[in-house]
Amino acid sequence: ITATYGAENVWSNYIGVWHMDEASGTLVDSTANSNDATVVTSGMTYGATGQIGDGVDFPGTTNREFTAGNIDATIVTNGEYSVHGWIKADQTSAAARPVDMQNSNAGGVRWYVNANTLNWRHGAGGSTVDVNTAFTDTASLHMMHQVWDGSDMFAYLDGAIVNSGGTTATTYGD
Repeated sequence: ITATYGAENVWSNYIGVWHMDEASGTLVDSTANSNDATVVTSGMTYGATGQIGDGVDFPGTTNREFTAGNIDATIVTNGEYSVHGWIKADQTSAAARPVDMQNSNAGGVRWYVNANTLNWRHGAGGSTVDVNTAFTDTASLHMMHQVWDGSDMFAYLDGAIVNSGGTTATTYGD
């Protein structure tokens, strides 16, 4: 039996996968979709200690650190999705967005920390669903997971569900 490994085979059910193990520049998507992440801010530290291997330390000086291909439109178009990642907050009192795959027109996913709250957001068609939980830990890496089943959002932190449902708002692009 011969197995063929490559982006088109290993990550065939994924919209994007970023290992963040680059030494500099663009964060390369490991899928065949070519949703490479473009750096928006300067000052990122490549080769930072991650949960598994290297990672990237984002300075948190802007609202958006990088953008990733056409992820926002793809997520909304597909209707159901799951997003998973690791974060370690340097601070929790001021606004910072470790994950922002959302634009003001098509929707998408945003994870952000603000006012000692960790927030998960799903956006589509100009409205959003937000769920959150109290969050003040700046010492540890945390696994975040977001599931959208087409009508409800479920937010997980370190493998445990912390909130679901959410509230709908009509503001966008904030």
